[in-house]
Amino acid sequence: MIPQSPTLATRQLSRVFDSTTATYKFYWFLGLLHAQVAGGLVSVRAIDLAARMVAMAWDATLVHRLSFGWADQLPKVAQWMVATGRLQKNMAEDDIAESLSGLAKTDPEVRILLRKLLTHVPYRFLNPWISSPDNAAVAARSQNFENGCLYAIAGRGDDMVITLNPDWAGYINSNYQVLRSFALWNLAVFVQSRNPNVPSIAEKLQRQHTRSSLARQRALWDIVIADGGEIHCPYTGRVLTRESFDLDHFIPWSFVCHDQMWNLVPADPSVNSSKSDRLPDLDTYMPSLAQIHKHAIGQWIATGKRNTLLDDYAVMGVGPKDIAAMPQEALVECFRKTFAPLEQIAANMGFEQWERKL
Repeated sequence: MIPQSPTLATRQLSRVFDSTTATYKFYWFLGLLHAQVAGGLVSVRAIDLAARMVAMAWDATLVHRLSFGWADQLPKVAQWMVATGRLQKNMAEDDIAESLSGLAKTDPEVRILLRKLLTHVPYRFLNPWISSPDNAAVAARSQNFENGCLYAIAGRGDDMVITLNPDWAGYINSNYQVLRSFALWNLAVFVQSRNPNVPSIAEKLQRQHTRSSLARQRALWDIVIADGGEIHCPYTGRVLTRESFDLDHFIPWSFVCHDQMWNLVPADPSVNSSKSDRLPDLDTYMPSLAQIHKHAIGQWIATGKRNTLLDDYAVMGVGPKDIAAMPQEALVECFRKTFAPLEQIAANMGFEQWERKL
């Protein structure tokens, strides 16, 4: 629910996502909010909003590989930009938006792609205020902010300009975080319906500006490696020391979006960079992974100390003490039941298989 106003058509604003078949409306609204609050703009070129839409959807589609539905063009635009070398995959959101806006002025192919995103969304978004299947009629009626609509549309194609209704400016600035959360929540519900078995949808729709340092997790493994005898990298077999290991997300972080202990494993530093966001072969590496975790859990339990990180293993349906007591065959099967569905879903989404180069 969005904040209500006695003078603004907030009831209509709360209905803007009632009928959606693609992600355009969500990202369009998020782009409008950004232009008004972050950019301080009253009027903005529609094609610049289209560039911001692509930038906001960038990580969700390219890094986390979420599906927006077969007809949604936002992922296809992002993929094409990287495939043709026009933009780099790891760019910041503002850099993506600015680069796309600049390319739209000089590159006809980019301009055409961005304009396609604007075929209907500027008009359909105003449907709660101005209901008409005729885009030209919606634009004309918006000029006087009919029914207190959010913005006016002027021009077409490259020249289309969106002008915020000045009556809404104060409301948007005062309620920016609530409105943004409203859009993201509705977007998450929509995207979850297209990715029913994928974890952490909400986290994947927002760019992670910082990643966890994994300091607590590493401290636990430091103690295990120092006091528990030799630990071998599950990928290379090399002996690890406290000074020579990285913590690797066995199933890529870009898919799981968490740092839970059961998916972290100490690994040779040479592996972490080469493996990146690729999927390891379960048949090859699962036995070693399971055994390392059993060893670590047993070692920590032996200290008699409480560590809440061990609670992470509850997702596997067993407790840490159960894992520490399992024979090898049952242990591997326990881990496989957790990892195999995740690996299969990630593979279906396009995450590539990792092959270690010897």
